[in-house]
Amino acid sequence: MVKEPVKGIHVGGKAWNQVHASIAAYALDVLTARGYDQLTADAIAEHSGLNRRTIYRYYPTRLDLALAAIRQMPTLESTWPVDGTPRDRLRAAMRSASLLSVRLPQLLATAVTHAQTTPQLLAAILDDVMAPRRRLIADRLTEGKAGGWLRPDADEWEVSSLITGLLVNEALGLVTFPSRAARGDALADALWRQTAIDPDSDGTTAGRTTRGTKASTSRRA
Repeated sequence: MVKEPVKGIHVGGKAWNQVHASIAAYALDVLTARGYDQLTADAIAEHSGLNRRTIYRYYPTRLDLALAAIRQMPTLESTWPVDGTPRDRLRAAMRSASLLSVRLPQLLATAVTHAQTTPQLLAAILDDVMAPRRRLIADRLTEGKAGGWLRPDADEWEVSSLITGLLVNEALGLVTFPSRAARGDALADALWRQTAIDPDSDGTTAGRTTRGTKASTSRRA
């Protein structure tokens, strides 16, 4: 049932939706920084300056807040450039994505912690965060295979697992980067080494390395 809006705000209207999204964005900050147990209207009000009654009106339960917060995670579709060599495009996309706050490890950690009591958290991450990202990866892999610069056996699960693993390692302090750009470059280089037919090339036919050319000639012989 839709709650009555704040006075002067029409249910389903632009202002209504903006308040919904604003509260959810602040909820994502709190959820990733403090965890599910600390996700309260009071914590969001303290962080955002919003009235706690307004927060309760839009999201009456902690689970409502958490699910809305998870759906604020970006899908990364807008980070992929259309121009440049395949390897340059990958690096640009990873650098662009790295400008966003890294929140996936924290979300996964709190969802796994509460998997028995609140399975909806992990389900929302899988459906609303991981699935759209895998679809994007699958589209890029299809493009790369058709262009002849990615391995035919590369798949979205392999790539998604590699990205998630690197982010988790960073969150655990097992690897550090001097800047967000450096993180993006490291992700791009790791993905290229893992999936490219010729990891030393830039993905264009003219850019194939001597090693790749010799290997190809040897196979034809």
